Amino acid sequence: MAAVMSRPPSVQAMRVPSPNGRYGPDTDDVVTLALLGDSLAVGVGVHRRQDTPGAQLAQKFSERSGRAVDLRVVARTGTTTGQLRRQVRALAGIRPGVAGIVVGANDVLLPVSLQRSAKRLARIAAQLRAQGWTVTIMPCVDWSIAPGLRFWIRATAARRSRRLASLQWRAAEEAHIDVVSIAVEEFLAMPEEMFSSDGCHPSAQGYDLQITKVVGAMFEDPEPV
Repeated sequence: MAAVMSRPPSVQAMRVPSPNGRYGPDTDDVVTLALLGDSLAVGVGVHRRQDTPGAQLAQKFSERSGRAVDLRVVARTGTTTGQLRRQVRALAGIRPGVAGIVVGANDVLLPVSLQRSAKRLARIAAQLRAQGWTVTIMPCVDWSIAPGLRFWIRATAARRSRRLASLQWRAAEEAHIDVVSIAVEEFLAMPEEMFSSDGCHPSAQGYDLQITKVVGAMFEDPEPV
């Protein structure tokens, strides 16, 4: 991915602190919250634990539900849809709860079938659901709004990312998996505030807006068990 970025993050910037752990009240009513996917699930672009999307998701979920959250982020930077099964295996033996998946940004930069990627994602989500997880898919982000993407790849990445998002949405709905877009208009209106220094990953403020939207959508439905 660094090859297509005009200002790729430094090695230090890629070292995102792990947000895994317990959030919320001191209670026996605990729900497991798992986050799978790529660098957008890891939180590349921020440097403090509390700013990572995992920590923000856990905190906001706890506040909305009144329950304690056991956060398990198994996402890995650079992950493609084809590599997600490794993350599913990492959840083996963990009490099922709520799982969020955001993936696809790397798929669109590689010569892979987008339709195959979308169907594979739906199958993985269905597998998690069969294991007892309540699953939400967050479709591929639109690369066209990222100011840090190199000019020569921008048009292709933009076209393929929009196409993949559409395919992911359709495949998820056909599998009866919940879908929530993390697109927010502020990224286009205020890119300097919404993006981190690399111009491709969100800033803490950007992640906050995305996670707020996701949690809001989650609680439009009955509370997961």
